[in-house]
Amino acid sequence: WAWNLSDGILRKHGCVWNEQYREGKFGKEDFLQKKGKLISDKKELEQKLQEEQQREEGVLQKEKERQAQEIYLAESGDLLQATDEELRERMYDDIERVTVYSSEEIEITWKWGDIFTGFH
Repeated sequence: WAWNLSDGILRKHGCVWNEQYREGKFGKEDFLQKKGKLISDKKELEQKLQEEQQREEGVLQKEKERQAQEIYLAESGDLLQATDEELRERMYDDIERVTVYSSEEIEITWKWGDIFTGFH
């Protein structure tokens, strides 16, 4: 949107100034100076637009993270209200593999990673 606006302004002013220049209302230097100013303003607007788009992307990313956290908290709240049987069933659903080494040693591989090492 800003690109089209700035291009339109440049075309509009460029045409008016071109006509005024041909009519001798101002010189070549004035025309080039005004054109340079418009080009500079256009670049500044494009930079501001890019910064705003990046800022918006950051806000959207934070909103996604907030929503994910809300879902996590809601699910955690559901777990706190679950019965022992429901918790056991969920635990079994989350187990990918159980390796038995001996009667005293087993290894559990979870579907979602190891929470004790921070690996997910």
